Parts: sequence; C-alpha cells; structure tokens
Amino acid sequence: LPRTTQCTITRRLQQISPTKSSRSAANNYEEGRSLISAFCVLPATGNVNHAFGEAKSTLEKSEGAVNDTTSAVIKGTESVIGRAEHAMKAVTDDAKQAMQGLADSEPGKAARHVLHDAGEKLTHLTK
Repeated sequence: LPRTTQCTITRRLQQISPTKSSRSAANNYEEGRSLISAFCVLPATGNVNHAFGEAKSTLEKSEGAVNDTTSAVIKGTESVIGRAEHAMKAVTDDAKQAMQGLADSEPGKAARHVLHDAGEKLTHLTK
C-alpha cells in the first residue's frame, strides 16, 4: 500500500482512545497498534494483506468495546437521572399531601377562618 494509506491507518489508530473501564478495549487497541506498526515495515508481499486484515479486525473489536462501554455509561447515567427525578417527584407529592392535610385539619380550618375574617375587616377599613 502507498505510504499515505499507511499513515492514514496509523492516524486512525491514534484517534481511538479506549476508556479505563474497558480493559479488553485497551488490550485490543495496543494489539492493533502493534500490528499496524509491523505492517508499515513489512515488505510488499502476501504477508502485508494478512497483517492488514488482522489489524483491521483487532481495530474493529477495539472500537466495538469502546462503543459498548460508552453505551453502558450513557444508560447508567440515564438510569440515575430517572431515579433522581422519581425521588424528587415523590418528595414533592408528599409535601403537597402534607400541606393539604394541614389545610384540611381543624387547626388549618380555624387559621383559614381567622385570615378570612382579618381580610374582610381590612377590606371594610379601606373602603
């Protein structure tokens, strides 16, 4: 293959950055880099195609492992956000029920009557 193709392959390998949480991705990535390095110095024989095929396969495995790890992290984050939203809604609902219960209680009703009466008196005073 031309030198530009070899450089393109090498650059592509350098763009992949496996996550720490995926040990197999890191191993595949390193193995792919080694194969590409060997490929770049091999003479133009049948071994070149074999080395290139192995490197491509290893690279695809590495990309797949990185993508799987990324997907798992995204799903985990969405799950945490969903649980947090659910918990906040539950707290809000409990607070609403508590306030409604207080308003419907005898002291709550008495307080409402006092405030209503005070409001009416203020209204009459300002007329």
